[in-house]
Amino acid sequence: MSTSAHDPSSYDISGKNAITRGGKAVVPYGAELLQRGELKKHLVFNIAAALFLLAFGYIYESFSHGVHSPFMTYAFTVPLLAGAGVYAVLLAAKKYPARATVLLWNSCIAVFSVGSVFKGVLDIYGTTNSLIFVYPAAGGALLLATLISVPATALIRRRKG
Repeated sequence: MSTSAHDPSSYDISGKNAITRGGKAVVPYGAELLQRGELKKHLVFNIAAALFLLAFGYIYESFSHGVHSPFMTYAFTVPLLAGAGVYAVLLAAKKYPARATVLLWNSCIAVFSVGSVFKGVLDIYGTTNSLIFVYPAAGGALLLATLISVPATALIRRRKG
């Protein structure tokens, strides 16, 4: 019987926090800690996202006939502060979070960034949308899931490792 790529018994990830099969318990995918290089990639990606949103906001507002929105103007601060800022602090402190925590956090940053840009577009256009509440609600849910994942992944690693 062959194992699926998503079957926890088939994991074999090497590195400092190795997930092995030979006699040792397997830590499920997502509970393993990121390596320094992987965290640096997330840092660089968030800096790039902040620069993109900064340029996008500037260009969009330059064609808005003098109408501005703080949601569009400051959308770049979400990936800059919540993304690059947090990852820079983690790298400086040599604290490496679990993969699941980082993926949830990145999703939270993406939702808040897109929501900010969307709200900015609506403000500049001069209209509203009844579904704008979805972005803060989804971002808040992802933030809560991120906060829950920190002790949960630590508990999983402690039990399996």
